[in-house]
Amino acid sequence: MSERDAAPWTCPTCARAAPREGKAFPFCSPRCRLIDLGRWAGGDYKVSRALEPDDLEEAARDGLPVEGLERFGPFDPEP
Repeated sequence: MSERDAAPWTCPTCARAAPREGKAFPFCSPRCRLIDLGRWAGGDYKVSRALEPDDLEEAARDGLPVEGLERFGPFDPEP
C-alpha cells in the first residue's frame, strides 16, 4: 500500500474520517452520501467547466476511476 493510500480520507459532507474500504467511500456513511446527492439534485453544485483531457489524466494519476468519463466532455456547462 502506498503512503497516499494509507492517508486518512475526510468525508466531504461532514469532515469525519471516511475509511477507504467503506461501502460509502468517499463519504463516511450512506447518510452523508445521500446528503451530497441531494445537494447535486437541488442545484447546490454544478460543473464549472467542460472536462479537458488533462483533467482525465490527472484523475487517473490520483487513482480515480476514469473509464467512460471522456463521453462527458468537452461540453458547454452553460447552455
